[in-house]
Amino acid sequence: MRRIKSEMTDPIIVSYLSDGVLLEKEGRTKLSFKYEEKIFEQKPLNGQLLQQYKFDELMGFITLPNCVVCIGIKGIKCVEINRQVIRNVVDIKVLPLIHPTIKNDLYKTDNKLIQDIKKMLDDCLLYYSYDMNITLCFQEMKKQNKKIDDRFYWNKSMHKMIEGFKEWKIIFVDGFIRSTKFEYAINYVLFSRRDCSRTGLRFSSRGGDINGNVSNFVETEQIIEKDGMISSFVQIRGTIPLIWKTNEEDTFRPKGKFYQTIYQDWCITNHFEKLKQIYGDVIAINLLDNHGPEKVLHDMYEFYLGLNNKLKVDYYAFDFHKECANNKYENIRYLLNSINKRMMTFNFFTINNEGRILKQQNGVIRTNCIDCLDRTNVIQSCIGKMILELQLKEFNVQNPQLTISINTDYMNIWADHANQMSFRYTGTKAMKTDYTRNGKRGFSGVLSDGKTSVKRSFISMTTGQYQKPQEMLNLLLGKIFFSEQQESCESVILCIRNVLKTDISMKKANQTKVHIHITKTHYTEYLIESGLCISMLLDDVIACDITHDPRILLLYTKTTSLPKMLFISEISLSYQLAFQLNKSRLIAPPPGLNLLDIGNNSSSYLLPSLSKEINVRFITWNMEKILIPPDGALLNEVMKENDKDIIVLQLNKCNYDPSMFIGDYQPPFDLFKNIFLLLNAVISPYVLVAVHTTDIIAQCVLLKREKYKKLHNVE
Repeated sequence: MRRIKSEMTDPIIVSYLSDGVLLEKEGRTKLSFKYEEKIFEQKPLNGQLLQQYKFDELMGFITLPNCVVCIGIKGIKCVEINRQVIRNVVDIKVLPLIHPTIKNDLYKTDNKLIQDIKKMLDDCLLYYSYDMNITLCFQEMKKQNKKIDDRFYWNKSMHKMIEGFKEWKIIFVDGFIRSTKFEYAINYVLFSRRDCSRTGLRFSSRGGDINGNVSNFVETEQIIEKDGMISSFVQIRGTIPLIWKTNEEDTFRPKGKFYQTIYQDWCITNHFEKLKQIYGDVIAINLLDNHGPEKVLHDMYEFYLGLNNKLKVDYYAFDFHKECANNKYENIRYLLNSINKRMMTFNFFTINNEGRILKQQNGVIRTNCIDCLDRTNVIQSCIGKMILELQLKEFNVQNPQLTISINTDYMNIWADHANQMSFRYTGTKAMKTDYTRNGKRGFSGVLSDGKTSVKRSFISMTTGQYQKPQEMLNLLLGKIFFSEQQESCESVILCIRNVLKTDISMKKANQTKVHIHITKTHYTEYLIESGLCISMLLDDVIACDITHDPRILLLYTKTTSLPKMLFISEISLSYQLAFQLNKSRLIAPPPGLNLLDIGNNSSSYLLPSLSKEINVRFITWNMEKILIPPDGALLNEVMKENDKDIIVLQLNKCNYDPSMFIGDYQPPFDLFKNIFLLLNAVISPYVLVAVHTTDIIAQCVLLKREKYKKLHNVE
C-alpha cells in the first residue's frame, strides 16, 4: 500500500458534473464515476460543474438499492508515536453519487439508509494513518511485516468498488487511542483495535462461531516511546469461545445460554489455534461466576479446554464477584500473583533508537467475563500497570511506581477506554471505572453503576433496538449487501421462494422471509422485505441438517454461531436443499482437534479432588445413517482396550425417526445402556454420572467407580 506523507493536508474535492462525479486529491489519480454505469474509472468527464464538496479523506463506498454513496470524513491529529501520526475521525459526510437535480427525489428507503449509515458511523471511534499500518501492533510492524491484518481492516468492504486504485484505499480501524506524557518526556499511548470478524451488539452477537471468531474481540496495545526507543505490550479480550447466546427467558439480566451442538469443539479449537499462530502461548483468564446463572458457561469453558489437551492453554479461573465481594478489590492481587511467573516468560516488545530489537513478546493474556466489559476492564488495567512498571525500567526510570502514581491521566485513559469499549457493545458506559480511575471503590461509583445497570436492563427489555443497528453494522462491514441484479430463477441449480428463516442467536428470535438460490459456487439468500442479500461460498457451509420435521432445516456455516432455522413448506424442496448443501461436504475438523481419543489429558482444574492426572476418552458416533442397533461385536471393537478414568460418549446427528429401528429399541438410551453393561462386564466397573439429549445430539458421561468413590467419599 502506498503511503502518503502526514504533512499532505490537501482536501479531497468531490465535483458533481452533469455527466458524473469526479474525485480529486493532490498526488492521486483522478477518479470518475458516471451516473449510468455506476463504476469508477480514470476516464475524463466533460460535463458542466453543478455542485462541489470537500473533505479530508475517503473512507469508501456502499451500494444502496437506488444509488452508490460516498463516505468522506474530517480527521484531526490525535496521537504521534516516533514522529508517525495517527488521526481520528471527527465528522462524517455521506454523499449519494447521483445527479444533483434528482437528489431530493431519492426513494424514501435510500434516504432512511443514508441517515442510519451516518448515525452508525458517528457512534464509532475510527482512526487512520498515512505513516504506519495501524492494523498491526509495533512488534509485527518492526518485523518488516507489510501484511494487513484483516481482523482490524474496518472499511475493507467499502473498497471493493475501487479495488484497482490502491492510492485511494486508506485503512480505518475501529477502537480507541489516547496518550499522555510521563516524566522524563516519555510518551504513553493506549491503542485498542476492535476485531470486525464477528463484531456486533450485545444481544445480537455473543459467543463464538465455528471458525473460532468471537464477539467483542479487542486487541489492546500499551506503548511507551522516547527519542525513537519504543516498547509495547499486547493483551486481548473476547467472549467465551463457545457457541452460546442470551437466554430468551431473561428479562432484566443478559444471562448466557450454552447451546448443545457438535461444533463446540470446532469453535474453541479454531479460536485458540488462531491465537497461538498470531500471538504465541496463551494465558486464559476466566472471570465468570462459578455459581448462579454463569456457572454453566464457566464449567463448559473449563470442560472443553480440559478435553482438548493439544491446545496447551494456561487456564486461570477467578470468580471476580465472589473474590472481590464487598468492594474488596485488593483481592485481585491473588490472581495477579498466580499468573505472574508465567506472564513474565511472555515478556514485552522493546526496540532501541537504532532499530535493534531488545525484547520480543512471545505470548498473550486473554481475559474474559460474560461480555468482556466491566470485570475484564479492571483486570486488564491491573495487568497493564504491572507491565508498565517493567517497561519504564527499560527507559531507566528509577521509581516507576511513583512515576505512574503522579500521572492522573494514565488511569483516566484506562477508564475512558473502558467506557468506549462498553458503549460500542452495549450502548452504555462501563461499570467499576471508579476503581480504575482512583484505585478504590466509592459510594458515588456504586451509585453510577446502579444507573448504568438500570439502563442496560431497559435495553435488555427492548431488544428490538439491537436488530436494526446490527443489520446496519453488517451492511457497513459488507457482511450483507443490496444485490444489484438477482440471478434469474431459471439459471440457478435450485431456487426456493418464501422460506421462513429464524435467527435464534438473537435474544429474541428474529424471523425473516428469504428467497434462496443455489449456484455451482454460492448459497444466496435474498431478504424479501429489506432487499438485502447474504451470499457465501458453498465451501463456507458446514452442514444442513434435517430435523424431526422434514420441513425444518438447521443450516450451519463457518461464519455463524448458532444454526439458522429454515422452514420450507414443500418437503421435496427441503430435501433438495439439504442434498445440494451436503453432497460435497468433506470439511475436516480443525487440525488441533482429536474427536476420537483425547488420551492422557491433565484436567486437574476440573476435578482437583480426584488427582492431578485424569485420563479422558471422548468418543463421537455419527448416527445419521445407522438404521439398526449396533451389535455386540461392533461395541466390543469400539470399547476395546479402554482404561480411561472418564468416558464421554457423544452421538451426533441423532435426529432420525425411532420407528425406523427394529423392535422396542429406543436410541440413544438403549445404546448407552448396552455400552454401560459391556464396560461393567469385561472392564473396570463404571458409574453413569450424566446423560443429556437434544434433538440432534446425545451425550453420556461414565466415571470409574473407584474415582467416583474417592470423589464422594463413599464405599
